[in-house]
Amino acid sequence: MKISHKISLFALSIGLICSFLPPKTVWAASVENHEIIVEYDIQLKGTAQEVVRIYSEVKAELETTFKDKVVFKPRVIIIKERAAFQKLTGTTQAVAVALSHKDLIIIDNSKM
Repeated sequence: MKISHKISLFALSIGLICSFLPPKTVWAASVENHEIIVEYDIQLKGTAQEVVRIYSEVKAELETTFKDKVVFKPRVIIIKERAAFQKLTGTTQAVAVALSHKDLIIIDNSKM
């Protein structure tokens, strides 16, 4: 399965969980373009760059699937350690959480 299909499946299957993040949590580093913002633990720079690189393709697939335009700029937070992810999201049952009302996706990189 292509990585874009995995990300699409991830985005479709997560849904809205609940919001535990303050609106402006600051991470070690970030990378962005005109379509996406990715914040990450400093050791995950390559992963963050890959998310930015493939986002256009994933976005196009989502638009095709839903027959609607994606008109927001998502913020993706990639967390290196499982314990930090669980503390931040308040869940031990997920490897990623999407908060649609904040245009936010939080990913536990230790499980990817």
